[in-house]
Amino acid sequence: MHSVMKKLSLAVVLLIATLPSLPSFALTKGFQAVSLNPATDGGPYIGIWGSDNLGQLEWELGTLGVYAYRPLQLTAGGNRVRGILDNTIVQHFYGQLGVIDRWLSIGFDLPMGWWAQFRDPNVAGATNQNKVVVGDATINFKSELVKTETFGLALRPFLTIPTGYGKEFFGNGTVTGGGTFIAEVTPIKRWSIALNAGVQGRQEFNFRDIKKDTQLELGLGTTVQIASPVSLVAEVATTTRFMDPFGEKVETPTEARGAVKWKIGKTGLLASAGGTAGIVRGSGAPTYSIFAGLSFSPRRRPHRAKRSALDFSDYTVHFASNSAQITETENADKICDLSDKIRDTKIDLLIEGYTDSTGTAKFNETLSKKRADKVAWFLKLLGIKPSRITSMGKGEANPAESNETRAGRAANRRVEFSQ
Repeated sequence: MHSVMKKLSLAVVLLIATLPSLPSFALTKGFQAVSLNPATDGGPYIGIWGSDNLGQLEWELGTLGVYAYRPLQLTAGGNRVRGILDNTIVQHFYGQLGVIDRWLSIGFDLPMGWWAQFRDPNVAGATNQNKVVVGDATINFKSELVKTETFGLALRPFLTIPTGYGKEFFGNGTVTGGGTFIAEVTPIKRWSIALNAGVQGRQEFNFRDIKKDTQLELGLGTTVQIASPVSLVAEVATTTRFMDPFGEKVETPTEARGAVKWKIGKTGLLASAGGTAGIVRGSGAPTYSIFAGLSFSPRRRPHRAKRSALDFSDYTVHFASNSAQITETENADKICDLSDKIRDTKIDLLIEGYTDSTGTAKFNETLSKKRADKVAWFLKLLGIKPSRITSMGKGEANPAESNETRAGRAANRRVEFSQ
């Protein structure tokens, strides 16, 4: 199944790569002077794609509003002559749906320009016009190729539909397509780094000293979860000509981004806010921009950690009276089996120790903690990272069976696992 999906993903990329050669249906050609396009898969970044993919029938819907100052200027000798696009307010409407668990998701992004302060560069003495425009729609596919606890690879084929206004530099005027290769590492828990490298094929378009043809798209992003609901994001992204990379400043727009993302309780909502700064003021990199977004997923999870199909009740460990030692081979085997099951996942374990009602409450609380700590020690010895394990003692609370019988007390002297 995995090899079939990999071949299918590559086939989609090859198919999309042929799309730019199709006729442009006499649409007004141009290019999109919109540098920030949101990653639509519910990942931890803003415009950079992460390696995690959606599970089957998981979905995400969201919107991102961006105000940009001077995203496209008429220049001479590297100096600004006058504006083409001086101010824009663009709102992205996007979504993504998991079709085949982790292996294929499909999504869209439609940018709507509520305010485009446009001055026609081809008309002498033209004045600013305030326009409402539409950008090119993007169809995103995504396939998760490799995923371990600390490393992931994914592929994102995409195509754009010429729904945008080419004359106002909000559209390409033709179908374009390509793919993005995604590599991501998680050096430690709550910190991830993603690299995006892709190609967008399109028909050639020339505007003054700017040539737009097949583009090389590069991006680097990092995210750090500083508290349970809050993450910080930093990114840098650039676009340049594939056949003459970084040859001309005006053809190599580059910007840096910073943002805060936070979960709103248990509502499934994720809010974001931040800004960008133009590093290389090429065609499409504004002097600065500010943005804010809101997305919703009914099954939102931190960084899309994989859900466990395990029944943790199968791994309950029992103890002798007044003991925190793992002496039974059956219990050791359970812990070894559980470690094998979770080793290559992102499952974080909560280990809770319990006692029967024999003894004082204080004694039982201490003993239950020792039992949980002993099991946690065993799992760490088997190679499970300590950062993925939390242990606590619950004393004689939550009895599994009645403490009035010997069998019931034996059932209550236990350690249970959960996420």
